[in-house]
Amino acid sequence: MLKTMQEFVGPSQIVYGSDLPFSEKVAPMTLKDLKKYEDFSEADFQLVDYKNCFELFPQLT
Repeated sequence: MLKTMQEFVGPSQIVYGSDLPFSEKVAPMTLKDLKKYEDFSEADFQLVDYKNCFELFPQLT
């Protein structure tokens, strides 16, 4: 699914989010799995992980 989203809109339009109540142990593991996605560069990962969110919600910075 990530590949399709990446081809359709690009990493600058993707934001990582979840409705799960992550614990401090689970959240880092989930992001680690996302980071294994080889079609995202480090810059793309940062966009998806937090930078795009800060563009949408600058008050969070």
